[in-house]
Amino acid sequence: MNFQTYLEILHFLDNNKFSQEEQRAFGLQTQKLQNDPLKQILLWFKQNRQKYPLIKNYLHYTHYLTLLLGGISFILGVTFSTVLLKYSGNEPVNIIYFLTFAVFIPMLATLFSLFAMKGDSLLSHISFFYLLQKILQKFLYKKNLKLVQIDKKVEEHFLLLQLQLAGFLFSVGIFIGLIFLVSTQDIAFAWSTTLNITPKEMASFLSSFSFAFHSICPSTHISLELIEKSHYFRLGTHIDPTMLQSAASLGSWWKFLACSTLFYNVGPRLFTLIISYYSYKKTLKESLLQTQSVSKLLYAFNQPVIETHAQDIEVHKENSSKKTVTTPKNISKTFQRAFGWSLSKEKILVLSDLFDLHWQEAYGVGGSLSLEAEEQLIQHTTGDVLLFIPVWEIPTMEFIDFLDALENVCKSITLYPVGLEVDNYKANEKDLAIWKRKIALQNYKKVNIL
Repeated sequence: MNFQTYLEILHFLDNNKFSQEEQRAFGLQTQKLQNDPLKQILLWFKQNRQKYPLIKNYLHYTHYLTLLLGGISFILGVTFSTVLLKYSGNEPVNIIYFLTFAVFIPMLATLFSLFAMKGDSLLSHISFFYLLQKILQKFLYKKNLKLVQIDKKVEEHFLLLQLQLAGFLFSVGIFIGLIFLVSTQDIAFAWSTTLNITPKEMASFLSSFSFAFHSICPSTHISLELIEKSHYFRLGTHIDPTMLQSAASLGSWWKFLACSTLFYNVGPRLFTLIISYYSYKKTLKESLLQTQSVSKLLYAFNQPVIETHAQDIEVHKENSSKKTVTTPKNISKTFQRAFGWSLSKEKILVLSDLFDLHWQEAYGVGGSLSLEAEEQLIQHTTGDVLLFIPVWEIPTMEFIDFLDALENVCKSITLYPVGLEVDNYKANEKDLAIWKRKIALQNYKKVNIL
């Protein structure tokens, strides 16, 4: 589930109404998913979104936001790398610049991002990504989403994920820019600083710094000799002759710089992106399931429409306001097939759940079902059969013909009369008497009506 689906579900629930029977029927069909409510909700949404009106294409800006931020970040990364490694041939490229702006500052930004993920803190407020998040919320995000009420936590995690993706692509852009430039140009690297740092101290620092990747890429090791040769002093207008003599070896710095960028910039950025992604997914799921409309829907899926009680069970005072349905004790509760005359399969599911009846297969018959389809069902029917009949409808000859054909192939037929939902599915005595008289006149041997 992504952010767009999350918003569409909320909008869908806010703008459409569903009957309790529809919801319960779906819950009965997906009982295996009761322990995975998110899958149950997503499956329900997938099945129903085409049946009811839904505003489409109003959330696609989220994709454009991702593409825009990602594209700009990657281009900026390549540009940034190009500027840092700009080489004219007059003087070498100072590795201190590159390490500072392409490694150390991104590492600091990564730490700020981790603090921002943990929650509200002083460090997260001074983070560049936190400030950018606020800018997006004010000028882009809030402006485009006014159709649903969004959980603030989801909003923050979504934007934080976008920003982590942008930061990762920026780092990838720096790395690719470095590889491209050293592949197409013969760059001479050196190091220079106003600080009083000796070549030995520099060698010690770089040795410690490259500990993470030295064993993986031994060729990245920078020797003390190379550090001494590439120590650049900005005095005068000419390069030290000793540097010119070792010009061939000055380009070998690129391996060290590439691995430093990969391990201390791209790697941590990918790590924070993965953490942000899973944190976002978790927040999205928790927020959706805790939403009031979704909680009500899940309750409707997994709770009976009407609670049933045996006739000899006492109804407690606190439950006296609830509707109850009683089921005769002498009825068999297990059938090979269940039919519903002019009733849908979803209705059969709800009624069976309500009366605690069980069957292997269920079909809606009568109504719009063709005679050929009914004949096919009858031919393959054996054993005990349950047939729900709506008592508010007068029994027709079509129903009698169906019952005649069914009696010829099955072991027994139990007619279960049901009333309207507003009457708690209790059959009206006057309507039920009509049905009983009609059935009695047919002299059935395998048919019983309750």
